[in-house]
Amino acid sequence: MEKQDTAYIVTLLQDCLTKVEIISDLTDLRHPNLKDQKKALQHVLQSTMKEIQETGTFSTLRKIATDFSAEEAARKAKISTTLAEAQKAKPKKPRKAQMVEILNRSVRKLIATNKEKHETDLELANLMDDREDKLTLKDIQVNYYSKWYQAKTEQNIYLINKKQAQHQQNILDTTQHIEQEHRVANEIMNFLRKSVQDLNDQLDWWKQKYENDLEQKEIKLKVVTLERDQQLEKLEELTRVYNERKAEIEDYEAIKAEIKRQQDFEYYQNQMATKIQAWWRGVMVRRHLGPFKDLARKPKAKIVKAKK
Repeated sequence: MEKQDTAYIVTLLQDCLTKVEIISDLTDLRHPNLKDQKKALQHVLQSTMKEIQETGTFSTLRKIATDFSAEEAARKAKISTTLAEAQKAKPKKPRKAQMVEILNRSVRKLIATNKEKHETDLELANLMDDREDKLTLKDIQVNYYSKWYQAKTEQNIYLINKKQAQHQQNILDTTQHIEQEHRVANEIMNFLRKSVQDLNDQLDWWKQKYENDLEQKEIKLKVVTLERDQQLEKLEELTRVYNERKAEIEDYEAIKAEIKRQQDFEYYQNQMATKIQAWWRGVMVRRHLGPFKDLARKPKAKIVKAKK
């Protein structure tokens, strides 16, 4: 779809949307049950206008029209079915009565149609007046918008030129900054190369020092290892002598303990033998046995008690 066609269709849809809003404002009080349908129509017009502006198509309007046609056909079919069922259920009237009823119905419908037409003409006249007022207001707004848009364009051009000058100055500053950064980077690279060279020299010196120190430490380690082996041999010899002396001392202590035990046992035997002999002598004396038989024949000395 070309841009001119798109603009023309968008203008028509905007005009339709304006008329719907005008009709909605005038008929909301008289027909409140039409609010949902008016909102749906406004939504359809706005969606279609947005789709045409963005993609240049009107698939949404086509889909809604298809759905509405299907719903309308279903509604008409339902009404036809209901009327057919009602006709079947009604009792048949005489031909003349049916004609009279049809004429009365036609007269009432004609009167209602004329009345509704008169009211519609009045509403349409009012709507046309409001439309003329709104169109005049719209022309004023369009004129004002055009001047405002022109001023806005000039202001944008001025701002764009000003920003372009700022960008050019920024580009110049950035170029100088980049050149300075290149110089600084070169200086840093030179410094890093020199630092790396110094580190390599130090590394070589430390490697040489490490090899020399390692050689000296190996020699010292061999000497220390030899001294350790000698000390270990000496320690083993001293350990052997210590174990021998310890065994001799333990044998001496065992012999000494045995001798002391024997001496204590002999002393104990002598003490016990002495006690047994003393007891036996006492028994022989008291019972006048053995060499103490003569003691029984001797008179006993009387013991004189002293008078008080």
